[in-house]
Amino acid sequence: MVNRTDARHPRAPQTERDTAMLEHPNIDFDGDGHFDNYDTVADNHGHYAFVHHDTHGHVDAIAYDNNHDGLIDEMLVDHNHDGTMDTHLTDTNHDGYMDHSSPYGTGGGQPVEHPYIDFDGDGHGDSYTSFNDGYGTENFLHTDGHGHVDAIAQDGNHDGLIDREYVDQDHDGRIDHLLTDNNHDGYMDHSTSV
Repeated sequence: MVNRTDARHPRAPQTERDTAMLEHPNIDFDGDGHFDNYDTVADNHGHYAFVHHDTHGHVDAIAYDNNHDGLIDEMLVDHNHDGTMDTHLTDTNHDGYMDHSSPYGTGGGQPVEHPYIDFDGDGHGDSYTSFNDGYGTENFLHTDGHGHVDAIAQDGNHDGLIDREYVDQDHDGRIDHLLTDNNHDGYMDHSTSV
């Protein structure tokens, strides 16, 4: 496996500047010269995150194109592959290559758990990818089958129950609602537009 964040020579995502759809740029997450598969998270404010996961279902990198130019501006990376985002990479000269690396998070990552989650309410547990955000919150991402993340569930207190969930309620490819569990039973009982 290629070490993406080697301090001597960081290997950064590469994108093609002339992509037809900037919400789906070609990205080489591991620096091997080949573009990698990823899932896209979008919100109603035009922000995109490109989520790469390893073969074990853990998110190992999240790339951001903040100015919509088709080049990745920053990344969060699970450098040591323990399930917790621990490195922040940035492109300081805007050429699409990460040239600055800094620690990310509190350093006290907990192992990622794998709770039973029924994202679509059909009574069956659904598959998802997961990661710890570096600040103690576990995130579980569900995709719609077309490479778009349609739900992000979070367990902030590590009790095995989902505390909040960001969802694409109208299935337009953008996260548009925050569902919360106000009585801590693991069921979402409040919805807010985001």
